[in-house]
Amino acid sequence: MQEPKISIVVPVYNTAKYLEQCLNSLCLQTYRNLEIICVNDGSEDNSLEILEKYSKLDPRIVIINQENQGQSAARNNGQAAATGDWITFVDSDDWLNIEAYEEFYKAYQTGKDFEIFMFNAASYPDGATEENIVLKPFYSIENWGGKNNTIVNYDDCQNPLEGNLAVYNKIFRKDFVQKYGLKFPVGKNFEDKIYWMKALLNAKAIYIIDRILYYYRLQASSVTHNAGRKNLNIFPTLAQIKDEMVKTNHWNESKYAMLQYKYRQYAWFFFSMGEDCRNEFFEAAVEDLKKDIQENKYRMDVVKNLQDSQLIGAFLQFNADEFYEKLVSNLEK
Repeated sequence: MQEPKISIVVPVYNTAKYLEQCLNSLCLQTYRNLEIICVNDGSEDNSLEILEKYSKLDPRIVIINQENQGQSAARNNGQAAATGDWITFVDSDDWLNIEAYEEFYKAYQTGKDFEIFMFNAASYPDGATEENIVLKPFYSIENWGGKNNTIVNYDDCQNPLEGNLAVYNKIFRKDFVQKYGLKFPVGKNFEDKIYWMKALLNAKAIYIIDRILYYYRLQASSVTHNAGRKNLNIFPTLAQIKDEMVKTNHWNESKYAMLQYKYRQYAWFFFSMGEDCRNEFFEAAVEDLKKDIQENKYRMDVVKNLQDSQLIGAFLQFNADEFYEKLVSNLEK
């Protein structure tokens, strides 16, 4: 059986502090048929110098230099340059178990036909040590019907919006990516959500294993937690995911999960964003929730039974200041 080539797309922007750990975890992979595409997105530190040093040591490393355009554009450009049979993504401040892609090859050797390979990942605070780290997996295998080391699809997932909707713990077959035109929206946050949900909704077969192979570094200065006004992009992002659910005939069984996901996301972003746009975000969230409830005619007995259902009531009853106080009081309990 011919070994498939995996193209790894690594967007790089001012991550010199962590880049060597990331590159080491890729270059030392036990599965060797790799193409490591590092897209230097206009870094102003010595990231490019590190990339050039590693490219001299490992000919599988390909460097693409571009003016700063953001992570989505860097990923898209790396994906467009990929020559592999499969495509995956790695953030340059993260790292992988060196057996990550070997696990993919084991699944590939079974002869089963699948479009996506998915392994577990975990986040950890920057600076944590092995002695004090507590890993939180990105997904629970129980959410996928307890089906470990086998084929699943959207219909097997009890809640497709549960857990982390990242792309870096998945490996996508290139012809599948091309067939469905998978790309990251440029200039917006939450690009992973759109890419992954479109892939998940359209995939007929996903090979899933319950092993943590990717380590996501949580930093205080991360884009997600300091996006400010860019958090307003969550509204068109979720609207686009809904459109894809409708298009693939998955909306009716997914709408309650989407409603729950919405108000959890809205509460989290509202609480974590600055006061300068908090009121604007709150008003937009309330308007969206009211419109959603009116258009989709949810059964209110089901809505009331949703986990954390008190949050949706708080959105619809309080103003922004009152809602903020409620969130703070809940955290302090």
